[in-house]
Amino acid sequence: MASLLPYSDPLSAKQAAHLLRRCSYLITPSRIDTFTGMSAADAVDALFTIPPPQMSEPIDKDNLQAWINSGTDPGNVGDFRRKHYIAAWWVHEALQDPSIAHKMEFFLHANFVVSYGSGPSRQYFDYLRLLRYFAVGNFKTLANKMTVDNMMLRYLDGTSNTDTNPNENYAREFYE
Repeated sequence: MASLLPYSDPLSAKQAAHLLRRCSYLITPSRIDTFTGMSAADAVDALFTIPPPQMSEPIDKDNLQAWINSGTDPGNVGDFRRKHYIAAWWVHEALQDPSIAHKMEFFLHANFVVSYGSGPSRQYFDYLRLLRYFAVGNFKTLANKMTVDNMMLRYLDGTSNTDTNPNENYAREFYE
């Protein structure tokens, strides 16, 4: 039976590789070598050191411009294509991220699910940023913020609520 005592031995290469597979998308032989010999506490501390994104937002490949925080509204023309750029940006960031942040984002996305097509690209980006911001933060605060997230409200028909006929999709999904 496994012990509940803290693990105090240095990590072997096999243990380091297992930890990195579970906690990061950035798994390379050099990273495994870096984590080999570390204490478990030091390895976890390294994984919970979350760097800023390499690119603050995705770039539209047609005009090589950022559109989300630029202050210009490209409208809905090509918006589905821009969602692909956002997804590609997220994957690129995940493959470059040495921390646990993107694995936690993916885990949280499985719990706070939205559809790819349920809102405009800016709302999709905001949803992903919300997951990133709370990836290793307070779950209760994330749940509160997710309740009023535009993408979540669209996905679960929260926009059709009225005083006399509340839509209970989100509440039901949340409690499930």
